Amino acid sequence: MSDVAETVAAAGAGPLDLISWADGVMDALATGAPLPPQPEVARIDHAAAVLALPEGSDALVGLLFGLWAAPLPRQPLTMGTLVRVLGSEAAKMREAMALWGLLRELPQPGASALGIALDESFGDWMLGGSGIPPVYAGRITACPSGPPLTDWPISALAAQIAQSTAPTTLCLTGVRGAGARGLVGQIGEVLGCEPLCVRSDGLEGAGLEELVRVAERQALLSLAPLFWCDGARPPLALPARFPLCFQRGTDGADRSRRIIHRMKPLSPEAARLLWAQSSTLPPEALDSIARARAQTPAQIARAAATAPQDLEAAQKALHAARRGDLPPYLSADNADLTWDDIVLPDRVAAPLRSFCHEIRLARDLWANPERARHFPRGRGTLALISGPSGTGKTMAAQVMAHDLGMDLYRVDAGALTSKYVGETAQNMQAVLDRAEADGALLFFDECDGLFGKRVDTRDAQDRYQNADTNVLLAAVERFEGAAILATNRRENIDSAFTRRLRYAVDLPRPDAAGRRRIWGLFLTALTPCGGAGCVRLIEPLAARLDLTGAQIRNAVLSAVVEASRRGEAALGPQVLLDAIDQELAKESRALSVQDREAMLSHV
Repeated sequence: MSDVAETVAAAGAGPLDLISWADGVMDALATGAPLPPQPEVARIDHAAAVLALPEGSDALVGLLFGLWAAPLPRQPLTMGTLVRVLGSEAAKMREAMALWGLLRELPQPGASALGIALDESFGDWMLGGSGIPPVYAGRITACPSGPPLTDWPISALAAQIAQSTAPTTLCLTGVRGAGARGLVGQIGEVLGCEPLCVRSDGLEGAGLEELVRVAERQALLSLAPLFWCDGARPPLALPARFPLCFQRGTDGADRSRRIIHRMKPLSPEAARLLWAQSSTLPPEALDSIARARAQTPAQIARAAATAPQDLEAAQKALHAARRGDLPPYLSADNADLTWDDIVLPDRVAAPLRSFCHEIRLARDLWANPERARHFPRGRGTLALISGPSGTGKTMAAQVMAHDLGMDLYRVDAGALTSKYVGETAQNMQAVLDRAEADGALLFFDECDGLFGKRVDTRDAQDRYQNADTNVLLAAVERFEGAAILATNRRENIDSAFTRRLRYAVDLPRPDAAGRRRIWGLFLTALTPCGGAGCVRLIEPLAARLDLTGAQIRNAVLSAVVEASRRGEAALGPQVLLDAIDQELAKESRALSVQDREAMLSHV
């Protein structure tokens, strides 16, 4: 190693002192004079230490910085020049700096060797700037340090981190928008550091690798932990990493060195505090909106941004905020339907009403320590509704959601399911978390596609399928929200899953009494223009034709449309019977001449 790498001047020099030193080095190389001693600069010492650069790298950093910061442009150094200054170790130093993105290699006109210059963003850090390249300024940002919420165990989590003697990852699971950035910022305040949020969404390959390199470098240079907002901390072979990081989920985190905290919707007390800080609602409206079903800081911020002036406006804004950014496998399926709009036997309606009552009672139910102790898991309210097509499974879900004042989120099983191992389970967890965050009622139609029976293991595909089913069952058992699962084939549902349900209801095809009520309901609701003759058909229709509620509704609507097309002021019996015949044809059935004549005789 040359004299330059070994000579250290008195402490107290600043980065700009390196400009004259670098000029002296270049002059000495040109004239053969002795190399001047290198000033000791604290930022260089710090960078070399935290980035685990090879011994002597401070000379390379200082030389590149001095030439980069000089008032007049300098020609980039070549590897040959570096060897003359730093000796045979120059290549190792250059490689280590390149690994951290501290230098750039540039083609030089008329020369085959690449020029070596300092990276602009690192030079900016040396001068006291952020050190973050402009291209990543929107992806690497300081975590907000808002007011601490009573729901957040800030001190407990900070104490766990402080007591750890090994590199630690705090894994944040649960609902999105629940204030994870604010929590991380508060933990940083307690620990005396300023965490950085890193967004890696939309990046992959070389782009993601470069972001990781810059972020991990910044964490060490600024002694700030990173919060990987979009998922796990991406892997990259680096000689050092900051010993604390925060991430979404648990993927990739060492089980023995991780702390898991599940983010949940706000308590009424915390919700009221945020509403009070961000809106001008009167006190009584604040009390009411704070008690609204599960809400998160992000939802409150979006709702409050509309400046609601009263409780009704705040409720509408919160409702819109919840539904504004649903993932592709969820859709709102709300309907203005009540218990009076659905015809169910009492033995079927009773457990469905009990299901609704339990959802209303949930917060008080599990506030009891003894109940909570006996149910450490499985506190969610889930119901399985089975029955033939057209018996009202979807309608029942819509009625219950309306009765509860909750959004009904229909799950698209096709979009949720992935051919990649483990991705279906991840999507399922995202669905459960979102429903819990929004206080929504989940509706899984044709749920046997997700919760079907496990199969005998014959090959790798069977093993993967069973593994996915196991993970789904575990995720649902941890779920603390409300969900309805519907199927036409109850026998296909895995028995281990049905044992986890306390509500399992079979919707039968309606009997004659039920069909009579359904005919009366839809003829009244869908034919306000008249149709007294059709009303007299209700009794024989209910007695002679085995139709489901959906078939009856469709037949009445088709008849209304056809009557309108013909210009008829009222719905007549012949038009209704033709519509019924059309509906029966979907099942390769037909209205016989005898049935038609028998029913017309009642008109």
